[in-house]
Formats: sequence, structure tokens, C-alpha cells
Amino acid sequence: MMRWIVLFVLAAGCSAARPLKPLAAKSIALEASMPGAWISNEAAAFPIGALVLGARVGATEKIETRGTLHVLPMFRGVIGTDAGVIWHASPARGLIPALHAGADLNL
Repeated sequence: MMRWIVLFVLAAGCSAARPLKPLAAKSIALEASMPGAWISNEAAAFPIGALVLGARVGATEKIETRGTLHVLPMFRGVIGTDAGVIWHASPARGLIPALHAGADLNL
């Protein structure tokens, strides 16, 4: 049972956060997250945290741009970045969840 709990905790920590509320126009939000990355040697594979730094900028009341930098790969000589846009199509209303659409370019 303990193995399943540990696996769940590790898997739950492997997702990057997404914004739930739009930024006001011309606002900036800085973010940092630690999604999981798997590394391995000849004997086993295991997860480690992979620092991701980012920023979001409110373009309009419903549109914002975002960019991130993946720090861990830089130690291996690889630059990893993401850039994208998020459209906040419909805000949450009571029990009706908000609707967001986004697109990212990953390099």
C-alpha cells in the first residue's frame, strides 16, 4: 500500500501549473514549478525535480502570453524553452468551471 501512496505523490507532482484566472491587461506574474523528470543509470530509473521558471503577461482582459525556461537541461548544455498564448474564453460561474484554451511552442 505504501508503494502506491508514494507513486501517487510522485505522479501528482509531475504536472506544471496552469493559470485559472486571467491576468489583468499589462500585468505580469512570475512563476516557478518543479515538475518531475526521470533520470536513469544502468540499474534503475528514478524521478527528480526539474526547476522551471516562467512568466505570464496579460495582453488583454482575456488573452495572456507566457514563457518558461527549463533550468535542469541547461546543466547538460541544452536550452529548453516554451512560449505560448492562453485565451480565457469563459470565466467560472458558480458550479460551471472556467474555459481556457492555450497553445505552446516548445523548443
